[in-house]
Amino acid sequence: MLMMPYSRKGELAPAIKWCVANRVRLKRNKSNLEFQLRLQAMIELVRRDALEEAIVYARKHLGPAAADGGEQNLAALKRYMAVLAFGKHTQIHPYKYFLQVERRSDLAELLKTQMWQVSCLPAQSQLVIALQAGLTCLNSTECIENPQPSSKCPVCHPKLAVIAALLPQANRRNSTLVCAISGAAMNEDNPPMALPNGHVYGKALLVDMATANMGQIRCPRTGDSYDFAELRKVYVS
Repeated sequence: MLMMPYSRKGELAPAIKWCVANRVRLKRNKSNLEFQLRLQAMIELVRRDALEEAIVYARKHLGPAAADGGEQNLAALKRYMAVLAFGKHTQIHPYKYFLQVERRSDLAELLKTQMWQVSCLPAQSQLVIALQAGLTCLNSTECIENPQPSSKCPVCHPKLAVIAALLPQANRRNSTLVCAISGAAMNEDNPPMALPNGHVYGKALLVDMATANMGQIRCPRTGDSYDFAELRKVYVS
């Protein structure tokens, strides 16, 4: 299993060690990850008020890296070195961002992406890709807009619904009606029946409900009770 050599607590040594070991591959991908991590290492020294150590570290590690990385790295180094003058309590942008904890999270995400590229791994797992393919086939407007989702529908599952909300809806030329309570298909053997309150369920479910309650139907959604004779068959054209 590929381990993440970086902590959002600011432990940079394992990440920098990984970058050094994979320097050739990172350079091939035109990545400046190591330079960004070393910039952050200098910032961590500033956060601890170790300004002299930060200057020594910059001269040893950042100067040569900036020279090799061209004007972009040199410009970044100049901006970061200005933090030494403004101090760790500065409120001036962008120096305030350099000193914030959120920068660590951004670096962690950058490192994760670079590790995937170096290891030739996809950004998403095969499981997520398979889930997205399956949910796309089942995704519908009803799944997203229905305030009372069906327990039988995978797209309506609270955790899977988060993934499905970002996916396109299935292009269905022939729709299938499904009972929202039993999950059974409503067809000629199980026709849809409408209650006086407008809710529609499969006949098989309603017959079983009426048999168990002396001919009375209790709507599972609203709790209203009706006689079985009040039900009306629904015709779909």
